[in-house]
Amino acid sequence: MTFRFLLAAIAMTAVCAAPAAAQPGRGGQPDLGSTFSPGEARDAVQRGQHVPLRNILSQIEARYPGRMLGARLDRGQPSVYVIDWLTEDGRKLTIRANAENGAILGVSGG
Repeated sequence: MTFRFLLAAIAMTAVCAAPAAAQPGRGGQPDLGSTFSPGEARDAVQRGQHVPLRNILSQIEARYPGRMLGARLDRGQPSVYVIDWLTEDGRKLTIRANAENGAILGVSGG
């Protein structure tokens, strides 16, 4: 394998692995898609539009002992918490919960 070929392979890997740049949205601001920012999520909870994530996490812990790996709040009707969860026995679950009332909508993985 030549050095030039190796360099080209490394460069191509870096290009393919890099995330796509955010495209400008309205008002020149990046369009971040359908996910609430942390500040927007906090404000929605404070206004009473969404239940706190900790309330949903306590439900999940009761059903699937383990710990949260990450979470996001997706916009929609209804808005949905998407929670990545690791069970005590090592299974990774993705749990979707209604952000407006806290109901668990579905569990996948594991």
